[in-house]
Amino acid sequence: MKTYLNEKWAKFNSRYLLSNYGRWFSLKSMKIVKQNPNNSGYLRLNAKTKDGRIISFTHIAVVYMFGDCNGKRISPKALLSDMGLTIDHRDGNKLNNMQSNLELVTFQENINRKYNKPVLENSVVKCQKRFIEEMSEIF
Repeated sequence: MKTYLNEKWAKFNSRYLLSNYGRWFSLKSMKIVKQNPNNSGYLRLNAKTKDGRIISFTHIAVVYMFGDCNGKRISPKALLSDMGLTIDHRDGNKLNNMQSNLELVTFQENINRKYNKPVLENSVVKCQKRFIEEMSEIF
């Protein structure tokens, strides 16, 4: 298995390891597991185990296992929504699940950030309405 500089691995359960780079490793096949995005574009592990099916969003699992970019950790038994928190992909790219890109924020802070940064879709930056309005005022 190829590992990257500063990549750390932790045991997620009896069959999978998870890295702080957002990669899953199967202890059964001894390979990196391919992740698939859901309809909203978030990567997830979708696999069966002896206990049943696991569907785990990678960004949430990384924060539970390693903490966010600031080292904030939450209990695995805690629900983010009950705490009024969500996870922000700082660069706006939902496919970048590195610990350094994930930050625990309030719902309101996440909305404010989303409004103020470009949306990445298929590696093309799309301008949001506010940016277009500001640029049209300048020119």
